[in-house]
Amino acid sequence: MDHGKTNPTTIERAYIDFEGTIYFAGEYYQPGREVWQHAPTKKNMPDFTRMQPCYADPTIFHSTSQQAQRPGLASESAKSIAELYEEQGIEVFAPFGGDRSDVSFAARLMLHWADLENREPTVKIVCRNYSEAPQFGSHPWDSPNLLWELMRARRHKLTAQQLLSRNTSEAIVDKGNHARDARKYLLMSHPEPAQKTFER
Repeated sequence: MDHGKTNPTTIERAYIDFEGTIYFAGEYYQPGREVWQHAPTKKNMPDFTRMQPCYADPTIFHSTSQQAQRPGLASESAKSIAELYEEQGIEVFAPFGGDRSDVSFAARLMLHWADLENREPTVKIVCRNYSEAPQFGSHPWDSPNLLWELMRARRHKLTAQQLLSRNTSEAIVDKGNHARDARKYLLMSHPEPAQKTFER
């Protein structure tokens, strides 16, 4: 989960099969709302309560937010975004403590998408409703905004003068990366394949 206020708040839901292939299939992508406005829609996402763990940007666990949780009420003392979600009955978020570098994330993703002539990709995105513009709201079984953001990811460009004294930049432009960040938290956490039950 990547929380935003002006920028979109994003949840990317993923399923991991018995071979370790990761399927991104479901997302919430909505800007300009308070926590109490996001919460009901998030709780109604399919399989929301089954998500474990649900990694989030560690900054939402700092007590910096001063906002009322209901219209018409005075602001309360400073709380973290995570605490505001807990007040709304959402307690699935855990702080992501791994590598948050976009360069490391891009390298990890390319490992999942390498050598496709000889094998299937090990990260897949379900998207049956792709568009050339963001699609705000809840998408129960598709991740169109994740695909939209990945299609627009770019490396920083250096001017001709800068290239005379520097190596080509590997940094990724930090823009339009809300769904991408939510995906990064999962991929960089080294998810394990799903385990079959004894009965299965």
